[in-house]
Amino acid sequence: MCSRNLVAIALGALLFGSSAASAQDVAPAPAPSGYASRPIYVGLGLGPSISLQGGGAAFKLEESIGVHILPVNQHPGLFIGGALGETFASGATRFQFGARAGFDAQVFANDELSLLITPMLTLGGSIYSFRYTDGFGNTTRDTTGAFNLGIAADVRLVLADGRVTVWTRPMGFDIDIRDGSAAYYDFLFGANYNF
Repeated sequence: MCSRNLVAIALGALLFGSSAASAQDVAPAPAPSGYASRPIYVGLGLGPSISLQGGGAAFKLEESIGVHILPVNQHPGLFIGGALGETFASGATRFQFGARAGFDAQVFANDELSLLITPMLTLGGSIYSFRYTDGFGNTTRDTTGAFNLGIAADVRLVLADGRVTVWTRPMGFDIDIRDGSAAYYDFLFGANYNF
């Protein structure tokens, strides 16, 4: 009689344990919230672009779009996208376009906001359109192109349940490579809308 009870208890424990384990396996994961639930972004930035060859400063606009494709632990993680830039100076305009990849690393978070450090790399091209006057008073217009490499790091503050990101780019370098190279330091401020 005792052995039958032990067998019944053992079978009951085995059946109960396997049904509880399968219920845990089937339970849906909690839905992501905040920034994690909004992987796509569109952004706009502006600020000075300073020539590192002594060519002065210009005003730069930057538009970007991207999607987070690989979150890592608590970090929003790897993102890919594209960026357009327009730089305006007296007599010259520079258009930039390129593919961008970066990583949002979360350094602080609470219920209201998140602070991120975002290194990124942009590869693409630049088109220059400029006008100059020679010593004889002749004005010439010219257009040329170059390969563009952008290396930058943003400091980002994510607000409004992850819908809005405000950012500054204290480190941003654009390097245009053609026959020689030209380098620019960009110090931009901007905002992204996340959806």
